[in-house]
Amino acid sequence: MKHEKLLSMFNAINVDPADNLNMSPEDQTFCLKVQEDFDLIMENLKDYQALFSNLEKQDRFPKSLNVLYRSLAFLPAPVISDINEKRQGAIKAFTESVLDYFSKRYNLKETDNLNIPQKPTLTYKDIVSKVISKFGNLDRAGEQFLIKEFQSNICSRRLGDKLEGAKINFTHAFFYSTSFNGNLYLSYNSRKNIESLVKAISFFETGQIADIIDSVGKTLPDCCSRDEVNFNSVYEFTGLSKVKGVKFFKNGRLDILFYSPVLAEEFFKLFDCVDVKTVKGNNR
Repeated sequence: MKHEKLLSMFNAINVDPADNLNMSPEDQTFCLKVQEDFDLIMENLKDYQALFSNLEKQDRFPKSLNVLYRSLAFLPAPVISDINEKRQGAIKAFTESVLDYFSKRYNLKETDNLNIPQKPTLTYKDIVSKVISKFGNLDRAGEQFLIKEFQSNICSRRLGDKLEGAKINFTHAFFYSTSFNGNLYLSYNSRKNIESLVKAISFFETGQIADIIDSVGKTLPDCCSRDEVNFNSVYEFTGLSKVKGVKFFKNGRLDILFYSPVLAEEFFKLFDCVDVKTVKGNNR
């Protein structure tokens, strides 16, 4: 009985976190596909190295291939160091593919700092285990990153934000520039702000950090395309049930409009916005 309890304790300690991730079907499918490609590359490199080693031992070409010597003599001889470089490159590419996927899907910004063991038998579970050990619950970690990103790019921690009925006023949330013909457009420096805005609205609507609503981004002016900003009317979203639209002002203020004051307050609390009254009170 004691032996069984001891064994169960060791089993509990040695559990691989990746085995208990409850990974989504999308995550699992992606990781398995990348693993298959990586394994195929590593297997081919192994065969290639074995072939070259065999040829090298027999003065580069076995006697059975002498008839082809004239043709083979013109081929560049593979070098073991080149094979090793290709192997390291494959491992690096495999690691970066998995990390990049989780970084983008869950809005995690620090996956590139993870120390992943660079071994030929590397599996996606080795990588995902490192991600889990660093971030814990991926959805929760991604949510926290998304909220902090929105606070940093949109909220004004110094001047505060104003909850006003069914809308929220964000002071100095973006920057704009003037073209040679006098048109006003969002400056390239506002690109991250708009991306944060799209993610926040999508998350508030769907409750999922990975479900970015394309129509939101397409409705708003594009910083890269230098779309002229319409300061006279609201950019209204279609198909959304919580967020009605966004309005830009020439002084850099941005308003998010909701379908009810209750929803506006819910968004305000979710993203931990600083009330302008609180900021003014602290400045007294």
